[in-house]
Amino acid sequence: MQGYYCPAGATTYYGCPGGYYCPAGSAVYKSCPAGYYCPASSATYYGCPTGKYSAATKSACTNCPGGQYQNVASQTGCKACPQVHSFAVCMSYK
Repeated sequence: MQGYYCPAGATTYYGCPGGYYCPAGSAVYKSCPAGYYCPASSATYYGCPTGKYSAATKSACTNCPGGQYQNVASQTGCKACPQVHSFAVCMSYK
């Protein structure tokens, strides 16, 4: 089953924890890579959308803080808003 794993000697299957993913037939769960998120019982990982980022092994993406932006999906951090732009212009990059 996708989103579940069965370790050696198991008598039942277990849902994949948040921050990890379990393809069909998994004996162990796999860490969600940086720039992606894995909700509980995930069979795969999903890229963080623009305006958000993620470190490894996360169940959700984090919004870029004020004064920063991210205009590329699946990233591990945000970029500083250029000094020449106003905060409102930087917010339009999200």
